[in-house]
Amino acid sequence: MNKGIFSFLLMLFSLFSAQQKSVQIAFLSDVHFQDLYGGFSDHDFKGIINPKTGKSTILRTMDSQLHSTRIFNENYFAFLKALDDVAKKGIKIVAMPGDFSDDGQAYNIRGLREILEQYHNKYSIDFYITTGNHDPVGPFRQDSGKDDFLEPDGNSLGIYSKENIGKVKNKIITKDIAESGYLEILDELKDFGFYPKKENLFWSTPFNFQSVKNYSYEKAFQNADYSRRMYEVAKGFSVPDLSYVVEPVKDVWIIAIDGNTYIPKNLNGNPNNPANYKGASLGYNNVLSHKKHLIDWVKKITKEAKLNGKTVIAFTHYPMIDFNDGATSEIKNLLGEKKWQLERVPDEEVAKAFADAGLQIHFAGHMHINDTGIRTFGDKMLVNIQVPSLAAYLPAYKVLTIKSPDQMEVRTEVYRMFRVLMNYSRCMKKNMKLYKKIKTRSSGIKIFYSRNRIMILCCFI
Repeated sequence: MNKGIFSFLLMLFSLFSAQQKSVQIAFLSDVHFQDLYGGFSDHDFKGIINPKTGKSTILRTMDSQLHSTRIFNENYFAFLKALDDVAKKGIKIVAMPGDFSDDGQAYNIRGLREILEQYHNKYSIDFYITTGNHDPVGPFRQDSGKDDFLEPDGNSLGIYSKENIGKVKNKIITKDIAESGYLEILDELKDFGFYPKKENLFWSTPFNFQSVKNYSYEKAFQNADYSRRMYEVAKGFSVPDLSYVVEPVKDVWIIAIDGNTYIPKNLNGNPNNPANYKGASLGYNNVLSHKKHLIDWVKKITKEAKLNGKTVIAFTHYPMIDFNDGATSEIKNLLGEKKWQLERVPDEEVAKAFADAGLQIHFAGHMHINDTGIRTFGDKMLVNIQVPSLAAYLPAYKVLTIKSPDQMEVRTEVYRMFRVLMNYSRCMKKNMKLYKKIKTRSSGIKIFYSRNRIMILCCFI
């Protein structure tokens, strides 16, 4: 087996406190979950029958996957395999950096909640979620649908939340395909970090930050209410921010940053009109201009953490550091400014702002790639770890092990999968078995902290 090893030594002042034992956190990003075996609350459509299993299955067409940055069907099984692997490893904390659903549809969010509850009840895994640009697509619920679900005869079926939208004549109407807003997502997934639990040692939001000394679960629970988590993204336009910080185990603080910034299209328009907001896919560049309270909040957290001996780990949907390994300017010159998703590359000011705020370790998704970026600013450093997607090739997730105050390890768990095609008609009348797991491969990044330096050892196996 060929092994390449890349190592480098960098300097910083450590903010990490002593840990009694190793703590492991798995990061599963960009699942883009679609509930293949779900259903609609107001319609009896269950999909097509899988002739092998006899199960009704709500599938998207292969054509839809070929024209997307992600898959919609097979990732269901990749997600379950990843959760099984997490459970097998005995990991009890899972962080999900956004895009946990296809587009925040109610039936997908319900299905996700049911799966997370199953793994929590069976394996005592605690899940902590933050939002992505697909969940929610906008700050408030809006009608929508898809043109590309699969019918038994192989044709496309449109599923929409109301009449007069979509392109496909053969369609069904259900409210459960609408794109949920923050309120609906918070109500459905409140048990996965968005609200505090009694067993959490600490929990707070950017709007009602409590000190460790004054922490109260009852007060934190009140502050988790939707109405108390609003900010003005522009004058007269109040939108939610579901960011929170939690202490799931002693002396480890996890910051779940809601990096979505929904900027109004028309400042003279209706603030309650969900269609009057731009998407959030640009990430942290918009945070710098329209959501600066997050930077001040992170600064408060890191200061409080230092005073109380807490290890701080942050995760968001969006990268804080250029993920093109320094090649962004060359790509821009070759392809143009808006090609190759270059508009999603964060400005250098993003890394500096959060490094100055005291943040050192950050996990991100969004780009569906595996990457590690590092920036130093004087005696401060920020490490941005890109978590691959479970809805892209190769599906993978990250595992962070906090071994001691001076030593951490990040490993990438990669699943190699092969599609096993079964006999099916020219019109795709029969379903196909989507995945078979062949083997698992691990690669990793080892992060060693000492009092005044950090060494990151990247191993690619």
